[in-house]
Amino acid sequence: MAERTIIRVDLPEDAVGEARAYSDAILANPHIQPGGNYTGLEKGERFFVGYLGEWAFRQWLMDTKVHSFNWGRRTDGKADEHDFKVGSTTIDIKTSDHPKARFLMMPEVQLSRTRSETLVGCTLNLDLDDMYALLWGSIQTNQFRAISALTHRKIATREILLEQLPASMGDLQSYLNVATLPMP
Repeated sequence: MAERTIIRVDLPEDAVGEARAYSDAILANPHIQPGGNYTGLEKGERFFVGYLGEWAFRQWLMDTKVHSFNWGRRTDGKADEHDFKVGSTTIDIKTSDHPKARFLMMPEVQLSRTRSETLVGCTLNLDLDDMYALLWGSIQTNQFRAISALTHRKIATREILLEQLPASMGDLQSYLNVATLPMP
């Protein structure tokens, strides 16, 4: 088996500031209640962490010359249908704030409602001296449903080891470049 290439995307201070402002805008909504979930993160931190994973993925798209995409951010606190749309492909970025996280995880209830076709695994290192994201690879959502393990953290959750994601970021880049070609 070929060695997996993990993509590192540096997180500049302005991206971290954007993430904090995004999280604050969501938390300003009166229907948002603070609290943790299966990840152990409070809601504000989940929005912050999620934004940084999405920011890193957006940066990777631009660096790899995939410029035709839609980043579906919302600040009303309601769930997105997807994080990104590239051509007709919908993508969710699943982000952990721990640089040594081992799993791409998704609550069973969230997985049952997702409309995204592809999931991308991302981990963050938020040390002030060296802030970065690692993009591990991707998996088709239907495949994730079929092969992920059902665990019970605080709630029923599906997970797969990041190193077992079947598509590398290079595979995803090739697929997305084909997906965004104009039809003849």
